Amino acid sequence: MEQSPRCSAPSLNDELLDIGCGPGVFLADRARHVRTVVGLDASPLMLREAERRLADRLAAGPARLVRGNAAALPFGDGEFSAVTAIFAPAKHAEVFRVLQPGGRVVVADNDPRKSLSEPASRWGRWRSTEADHRRMAEEAGFVDFTLRYEGSYLLVSGRKPAD
Repeated sequence: MEQSPRCSAPSLNDELLDIGCGPGVFLADRARHVRTVVGLDASPLMLREAERRLADRLAAGPARLVRGNAAALPFGDGEFSAVTAIFAPAKHAEVFRVLQPGGRVVVADNDPRKSLSEPASRWGRWRSTEADHRRMAEEAGFVDFTLRYEGSYLLVSGRKPAD
């Protein structure tokens, strides 16, 4: 499926939240392309590695790292204009809550078409199907959402309606 132009890549004006940021590889890459970046991870070890990668941005102020749970995001309503969750079991309703009106989300998940006997990821065995993602996005209130395969991954993108 085609990605909606309204669910485009983060821009220089974005406040980006990366759920399950791990060692900060994606954040370090995106940090120079957005106004602010926030990484969330439950692992102190991963956050220390992300801190090392983002040291300059953290010192300058346009980046921060937060230890927390993706199921109950420790952020205010409408705090971010863009959210990513790369192989992190983010709850669509929580993502919707922390997005500003018109904000965008991109979720990368393992390919649900693989045999369920295969490990879903090296971090765990969670796996959502296309139907699961579609249902969760619709229930949360996302619009302009798309599902498409890229290599061995399912990318789900969507937008919170503008007020």
